[in-house]
Amino acid sequence: MTIPLEPEKPFTGRADHVDGEYDDLIELCEGTVSTAGLHLVAHYHLGIWDFVVDVLGQDELVDALPGTRTADAFRRELLRIGRRLNGTVHRLDYALSAVDSGRLIRTVFDLGSRAVYHYPVRRDQYLLGATLRGDLVGTADAAMANLVERVRDMRRLAPQNPGGFTTTFKVTYDAATAQEPVVAHVSQPGDEEVQEQCANVLDPENVHYVSLFRDGVLRLAVDCLDHPALRNFHQRVTPEDRRTGYLHVANLVQMVTAQFNLRESSLLDGRVTRTVLDVEEGALSCFTIREEPARIMLVGITLDQRKVDVADHELCHLAATLRELADRI
Repeated sequence: MTIPLEPEKPFTGRADHVDGEYDDLIELCEGTVSTAGLHLVAHYHLGIWDFVVDVLGQDELVDALPGTRTADAFRRELLRIGRRLNGTVHRLDYALSAVDSGRLIRTVFDLGSRAVYHYPVRRDQYLLGATLRGDLVGTADAAMANLVERVRDMRRLAPQNPGGFTTTFKVTYDAATAQEPVVAHVSQPGDEEVQEQCANVLDPENVHYVSLFRDGVLRLAVDCLDHPALRNFHQRVTPEDRRTGYLHVANLVQMVTAQFNLRESSLLDGRVTRTVLDVEEGALSCFTIREEPARIMLVGITLDQRKVDVADHELCHLAATLRELADRI
């Protein structure tokens, strides 16, 4: 008779100040990390780490560790990245307040071959997540979203649906309003074919704003913010207010992405190809179209939290199309 081997347990590390008060939360994280999805979770309070749970040392991930790093060394580097992200996220959260879409509830730095996630539990506490495999970026993101919702439930806090993962296929709309034609508002015209591709992705149900930048200079901006299906998003700010605010936020997220690359690319052995800022009402996704000879970036926004995941997939397809047209941007 063959006796099946017990699955290898995750590594768990606690800071010196942590006693038994985190036991339930640690157990929840130990049941979430997996070599087939989310590889590391760490909990922070005011930028100071409390505990870390991961599977970095398991055999399936030996070849996924960057360079010649050991699991212990890479764990320490990820914990330092998590501490630095605290200030970055606070800065982004403050900037996003100008567009009246709520607080930042999810930040993703996707390097293609791996990803780092920042999920607030509440204002002074957050979870850092990481996956070391590009084919698991979406799986790990959804696992982080589910984990933070369960942690919030432990604290008797309401769900926030980060990533829109729980409502992707459950959204219904007012049919009469949805049938109104989409007329793209062009704030900054660009190349005819490029503009057409960007305008075609606009939809009051999914993607509401698209802009392109070349070395930080706006090259194109189109949106459907004036569509009647979006009027309830403009009770305190006008569509024009949003257009102005989005330019500021788009410039900031490009700068933050560049800074992340400068500080962390050698540690993570890669550069960010996609940054996501998920707020209480929708999300902003920023894609690197090309870095040389000029840095070209795509920014897309949805106002609908229920459709964040759908909109992000639409924008991924647009980014792939625009990479073929980069010389015309």
